[in-house]
This record gives sequence, C-alpha cells and structure tokens, in this order.
Amino acid sequence: MTERNDPRESDRAVDGKLVGWTVTAVALVIAVAWIPPLWSSLWLDEAVTAWIASGSWATAVERAREFQFGSPYFLVAWLSLRLPVEPMELRLRLPSVLFVVAALPFVFLLARRLVDRATACFAVLFFAASAWTAFVAGDARPYALALLLIAAGAWFHVRWLQEGRLVDGAAAVVLAVATIFVHMFAGIFAAAVGLSTLLQWRTRRKAVLVLVALQ
Repeated sequence: MTERNDPRESDRAVDGKLVGWTVTAVALVIAVAWIPPLWSSLWLDEAVTAWIASGSWATAVERAREFQFGSPYFLVAWLSLRLPVEPMELRLRLPSVLFVVAALPFVFLLARRLVDRATACFAVLFFAASAWTAFVAGDARPYALALLLIAAGAWFHVRWLQEGRLVDGAAAVVLAVATIFVHMFAGIFAAAVGLSTLLQWRTRRKAVLVLVALQ
C-alpha cells in the first residue's frame, strides 16, 4: 500500500517556502529602495534634527522640548549622531531604518492573526515595498519610531481583543500613549485604541477600567 502524505505537512512546507521567499524579497527591497538614499544630503526638516542633536545632551533635550514638543526621538538622534559611522547623513538616518525593520514582524504577525500566513507574507512585502515606507525608513524624523509603536500597539490590541489577556491590553495602551509623545499626529492611533477599548465595556468592565486608568 502507498502511504498518503499528510496534507497538513504539505501546507506547512508550502508556508515555510513562502515565508522564506518573502524574507528574501523584503531583503532585496531594503537593499534597493531603502539603503541607497541614506547617503543623500539632508533636507530641511532633517537639518532641524541635526541641529537639535548637535549640542550637548542637555541642549538636545531643551531644543527638542522647545521646538519639537519634547519628542524622545531626538534623544535617539543625539545618540546616533555620535556613532563612529560616516557620513553624518547615514548616522542620523540609521535609527529610522532600524525602527522600520523592527516594525516588519509586527505587520506580519498582525496580518497572520487577522487573516492567514500567506496574506501576512504579501502584506509585509507590500508594506516594505511601498514608497511611503521607503521614505520613512530613510528620513531622520520621528515617523519611523511612531510607525514601530503603531504596528506593535495594533498587534497587542488585536491580541487583547481576541484572547482577553490584560497584559496585551496594557501593552497596547502604553504603546498607543507613547505615540503621542513621539509625534502629535500619531495620537490618532491612541484615540482609536482608546475608543476600541471603551467599546469593550459591556463584556470586560474590569479590564477596561484598568486600561483607562493606564491612559
């Protein structure tokens, strides 16, 4: 008698190959679309970042508070500006690249949780290949950090909605509130998380009270 292959094993093999191809494709996108612009000259808003981060730590804190609403991103820029990397443009933009790279797994996990693994692969590839993502990854501004916080916060919030673990809800709230300090326009995400949390009042009153208190 011939042995029948377990269809689940076949599906896992196909999924594994798809993930491998996706990782390879995303790496190529990063190499082609994200990396080359890192050496280009700073534009006006990035020059402001360079100016804020160019002084002492205390000066950077004061300038960020006075001119950029105290965004903690500029303290990251202060640290990156002191890396032993040339040219200066590359030093300033490296954190943005790392923040967006760190956001990719959360995009994948969120899409996989909401749909399936194959959709998650296409979602993360589309996200990485979009012109907007490439711009944010090469921009010495707070957008990349805000993007990371939003991607992570969305994943934790959806997991809380589906599984009800308070630690996930708390993580989502903390990350959502943090986006406000990184960039004021990212506060829209915090408002969305807050509203979604309040809508759970009927079924999760104790959890909602705890999460509202965190906000």
